[in-house]
Amino acid sequence: MIYVDKTDLVANLARFRNPFFLSRPRRFGKSTLVSTFHELFLNGLDKFQGLKIVTDNLWNDKTYKVIHLDLSKIKEQSGDVTFNESFLQQLDDAFSHSGYEKILNEEIKTPARYLDIRFSQKDIDSLVLLIDEYDAPLTAVMGDKEEFELRRRV
Repeated sequence: MIYVDKTDLVANLARFRNPFFLSRPRRFGKSTLVSTFHELFLNGLDKFQGLKIVTDNLWNDKTYKVIHLDLSKIKEQSGDVTFNESFLQQLDDAFSHSGYEKILNEEIKTPARYLDIRFSQKDIDSLVLLIDEYDAPLTAVMGDKEEFELRRRV
């Protein structure tokens, strides 16, 4: 067995302070990479001992609150629950899991509004938002052009 240590590349990407989109073919480790970022940002170097990121002193940043969304876990429409409502619930659950107070109420009707409220909070600069399986809600409704377009806009 061979292990190729690419934590130096992880450190380079993690230092990038703007949103970025990473696209790779299916089964190429995108979810594993997102989980690696989650661990690095949430707990620092605890689980990276012996790897380049530690041995070459490539990471000395602080830890952050991490919001990790996996859009493949959004429930499909069943009964009265819409995609929008399910997405909103996942957002609120993810934020509360990371120590933020739940804010979802009947006045917050869209994920965009929810995120506007969250990103206006004072401690948001210590937050990392990771999104995995962003396309899952779209591929689930490929045959329904109307629903596909609604979800794409969200």
